Amino acid sequence: MGKIRSKVVRWQPSETPDVRYRLYWATCGPVAHNLDYANVGTVTEVTLPDDIPSFPLIACKIVLGVSAIGPSGNESEITTITGDIDFTIPGAPGNLRVEDT
Repeated sequence: MGKIRSKVVRWQPSETPDVRYRLYWATCGPVAHNLDYANVGTVTEVTLPDDIPSFPLIACKIVLGVSAIGPSGNESEITTITGDIDFTIPGAPGNLRVEDT
């Protein structure tokens, strides 16, 4: 198994008390409430891809978004950021050997 260099995503908490957060992602176009997401609870940072097992291990331009969800289940607008990520693992070298000199 290879090793992936993680990325930390942080955001300012909502001014509304007692909310939890949802992280969205999109590789084609903007994020929207009907796209891929993960509920992350009450934290204001996550480590990708470690904290989100369903996050895609790809290399591309990606849009990330975070929304706040209130106690009644109502959801805020999505705050977004676009950036390049690379969570792909390069192929390993081959044919390793030890030889006499």
